[in-house]
Amino acid sequence: MKIEFISNASFLFTFQNGKTLLTDPWYSGGAYYGSWYQYPALSESVRVKYVSSEPDFIYISHMHPDHLDRDTLRAFSRETPVLIGKLSHDHLRRELRTLGFKDVRELPLGEYAKLDGGPEVAILGRFGGMGDGEVDQVGYELDTSLALRDVNGLTVFNAVDNPITEADARRVVERFGRPDVAILPYGGASFYPHAGRHFSEAEKRRSAEALKHRRLAAFVGLSSVFGARWSIPAAGSYVMGGRIAAFSDYLHQATPDEITAAWREAGHRPSGLCVMMTGDSLDAAAGVLTPVEDAPNRHFSHEDRTNYALSLRDLPLPQDEVRVPENFRIPWIRLLNKARASLWRAQERLNLFPCADVALHVSPTPGVAGEAFSYQFSLEHEVPTEFSGLTGEPSRLRVVFHIDASILLMVLLGAAIWNNVEGGALVEFERHPERYDPAVHSLMTFFAL
Repeated sequence: MKIEFISNASFLFTFQNGKTLLTDPWYSGGAYYGSWYQYPALSESVRVKYVSSEPDFIYISHMHPDHLDRDTLRAFSRETPVLIGKLSHDHLRRELRTLGFKDVRELPLGEYAKLDGGPEVAILGRFGGMGDGEVDQVGYELDTSLALRDVNGLTVFNAVDNPITEADARRVVERFGRPDVAILPYGGASFYPHAGRHFSEAEKRRSAEALKHRRLAAFVGLSSVFGARWSIPAAGSYVMGGRIAAFSDYLHQATPDEITAAWREAGHRPSGLCVMMTGDSLDAAAGVLTPVEDAPNRHFSHEDRTNYALSLRDLPLPQDEVRVPENFRIPWIRLLNKARASLWRAQERLNLFPCADVALHVSPTPGVAGEAFSYQFSLEHEVPTEFSGLTGEPSRLRVVFHIDASILLMVLLGAAIWNNVEGGALVEFERHPERYDPAVHSLMTFFAL
């Protein structure tokens, strides 16, 4: 099996029989409503090379736009079989059907299925937690992982973004055996800490550094559990552009040299780590890694990445172009009350009522809302309630979101998803006290008409 790295979570696997599988192709700029760009950047010639690759199969792990990129997928033949996991909902299948793909194969989770010509693929469902070991009480199925077995018996495990702990890894090894190649996360993506308005610059830097080192420790720990011949760090390098480009300075992504240093400090076999750049390929059967000659940014620094992000700061964010007809008055409170009712129905279905208050502070956007306004509610009560300041209860959480009227309108109408708005750092936040409750943020996904 040949494994060629492209960008982020995208690989091109070539099996012994010549069949190819492309994973999570994201080659266009401006994912997450214009905010995310690949780093290192993909040249136009490289982008054309991979969208012209005509893979035999495409695997889409989940619906986040750096994995399911509509602009990139439109370049592929609609006859290409697309492999996805059979989840409890059909959102992913419907989206792919909307894009015109005729052969969308929902594979039962956790079981090998034979592809044409003999290679086998298994899609694994959501593991038990979230990032950094947090438990998500919402239980909404999103991420999947991938296991491959070639006709010669060579195996690969690709965690993708599916939050995986060492306990999860041990269960995977028990079920599928030790893989020859383990593709594992080394970073992460969220709007923390860079979009936290209540953090100082120094606090953001400390938090980003601490999170980066926790993620690196998780990568080397997972590598120990899997015990693969090769470990490949993937799915974690990007920058933000447009007017939020400066946030990129606080991303918690390790550089290639930092990954290598963490690997060595853990005492792992040096030849077992494959830090890959676009176009690098690993022949897993022969045990040969072929790097692209003179690949730019092979040893990029944090400063290199930040400077590239700042070069994108004049790019527009598409939501800034949202306009409503002149003299058309948006009934904001009525729309927000309807969205709160939809959220409450989801809470009842999930039996989840966090002891937390939420406030939306909405900034004016030309052509959408001329004045700032606020909307507040408690996640414990059905009817939106007014409150001000802190409640005086130290254990009670208050989360304040700062959001532009244009992106809020997109969220309410279903043109944007709250989870992706957070991922794109298009909403800023304050938390009092500073405590992360994943249920609060996950529940906001249901805040829509």
